[in-house]
Amino acid sequence: MIRKLFTAAIVSLCIIALAEGVAIGGGLIVLARESEGNGASSVKLGLVSGRLDLVRHDIEELESDKTALNAEYNTLLEEIIGPYSEIISMVEDIRGLSADELIPVYPMTRAELAVYLENDMAENYPPDEIAIDEKCLKALGLLNADASLSEILLGSSTDSYAGFYVPSENKLYIITEDNEVSWYEKYIFAHEYEHFLQDQNWGIDTTQDTFDEDNSDQYLAYTALVEGDSMLTETQFLVRLALYHNDDFVALQEEIANLDYSDSGYGYTMPDYWYDSMYFPYSTGMDFVGALKKNGGWEAVNNAFDAPPVSTEQIIHPEKYFGNDAPVELVKEDRSSSIGVGWALIDQDVLGELYTTYVLWTGNSTADAEDAAAGWDGDRVQFYEDESGDMVVLWESYWDTETDQDEFVDAVNNFLDDIGYYGTTNVADDGKVTVIYGQKEGVGVLATVLF
Repeated sequence: MIRKLFTAAIVSLCIIALAEGVAIGGGLIVLARESEGNGASSVKLGLVSGRLDLVRHDIEELESDKTALNAEYNTLLEEIIGPYSEIISMVEDIRGLSADELIPVYPMTRAELAVYLENDMAENYPPDEIAIDEKCLKALGLLNADASLSEILLGSSTDSYAGFYVPSENKLYIITEDNEVSWYEKYIFAHEYEHFLQDQNWGIDTTQDTFDEDNSDQYLAYTALVEGDSMLTETQFLVRLALYHNDDFVALQEEIANLDYSDSGYGYTMPDYWYDSMYFPYSTGMDFVGALKKNGGWEAVNNAFDAPPVSTEQIIHPEKYFGNDAPVELVKEDRSSSIGVGWALIDQDVLGELYTTYVLWTGNSTADAEDAAAGWDGDRVQFYEDESGDMVVLWESYWDTETDQDEFVDAVNNFLDDIGYYGTTNVADDGKVTVIYGQKEGVGVLATVLF
């Protein structure tokens, strides 16, 4: 670890020195030209030429040093990759994909993972954003009043991660407590290496940069494609391991049976839906990718990365993806002024079929919630807050059929009765269902303004 930091520092210093050398050389040449026409010009030009030769020599040495450092880096990288080389070949053969470079693999203990995630959250998910999201999730009935979103996020991630690939860092991390590369770690590597191949071939971050930042459903659908692909690849990897390397497969089974599932100690209580949402990209995502592969082989899976699914509805019902059944996009419109003085729009999102189901778990059975959400055809939920901290939730949606619409209205009314907020529901002539609810009894009056 320290050696890698030292190497990086040397390369940075080389770049700085190279830039300074070029700048000095350019300045000396200009001075020499200004001296043309006087008697000392030939002497000065000779001095300049000599200095230029020295600078050129320095540059050549720096380039040589950089080449040597790159060679050392590549040698070390190959040494690190060595235990995984057979896995790389198997995964690339299964998927018919390849990479232009090797991927650095970094071992990380679970304690180090906790620190990494805390730092990542501090940098990319500031406390004020967490506080807003926590309020919104509680308003949807997805968090208990005393729940801490940050503790749930950190605790569930620290406890569940076995490895991860970070596109922005171009690094692959494997969670381990020792320096031995076990078959379990190779198995985790197979899953994560497929993410690296996805990134090499399609660009995970660049794809997500094109998404609507106020549409979590689209991000979740893409995550299901990404994880579903890795899960199916991982499954075929296991089949090959069992068929052609049975002793290694047995060793992997034994290692999995002896895994230590001790928790992180964050003291969090995970909401019921959280488990389902964590596993959705892996389980339902693999079903979706399996449907793609059955429909057109790995080529169909590759094509899906070029034209990703846009909603969890398409993941849950692959026929919706095959039929290009895209959801209705509701217009983003700030209604703060209609609600009243002192109100502000603090957040908005698209829940999609999946999170609509989770919301409807409140007040309905799991089966009824799933049935009520199954006809989803687009939605947008907005969260408004006044200066005292009271909230109003405005949730608009469209449905495939009148029957689907009626089922949702019945289920959402059960939700309103159970959650303990004041609220009302309206169905417009064009089929749009609007639900508005909040902590104050006067929410019903707002309905006459907003509907």
